[in-house]
Amino acid sequence: YIHWKADVTRAAERFRSYLKFREDNAYIFDEKPLLLSQDPKLSFLLQNGMVLAPENCRARDGSAVIILRAAKCDVFSHGCSDEDVSRAIFYMVQTVLDSKASDPLLGISVVLDLEGVVRKNVPSKLAKLLSKAKGCFPLRIKAIYVVAMPWWFPNHRRLFSPKLRERIFFLKEKSALYDYIEKDRLLEQDGGTLMNFDVQLWISSTMLKEIEIYSNKEI
Repeated sequence: YIHWKADVTRAAERFRSYLKFREDNAYIFDEKPLLLSQDPKLSFLLQNGMVLAPENCRARDGSAVIILRAAKCDVFSHGCSDEDVSRAIFYMVQTVLDSKASDPLLGISVVLDLEGVVRKNVPSKLAKLLSKAKGCFPLRIKAIYVVAMPWWFPNHRRLFSPKLRERIFFLKEKSALYDYIEKDRLLEQDGGTLMNFDVQLWISSTMLKEIEIYSNKEI
């Protein structure tokens, strides 16, 4: 937190906010381990491609890119719930924080892909939860790119601070992302030339790392 906020008082305040957020939302981190190797529903949602953070995907400002594909948010499959969706998103946020390739000072850019979304794909409480998480994690949100928003999709801008609202951009189509993310840093699915992210390979290697880490802790 000191690396994120150089002022000790502000860093301590943000850390206390994180502890309070974690206490209020214990189901995300603490009621059961936030681990792919121990949560089949988490594994399913990530394998489905709902949320991605390929290491080579970077915005022009150097921020890491998290892609959230709303149409893949299938909370009715495998007995998933809104809480499981929340856990999947925060798992990916934690993955970015833990990545050696990411700099918390450069922050993250979020691509909210609404192409093909239907009403059943929209968790009712997720936007409110994400607005509460703002400022609790040692990570800067540089921008949120909302792509192909349908007319009926709820506008949650009012839930966020005026400062963050200025960083929300509404794009009619994916090609508009080129202004913010270079084409060779975008996945092919998003109109770029970066080879599509092998989700299954990433999940398998991540599970093996988790098992190895926690096996060593038990020794």
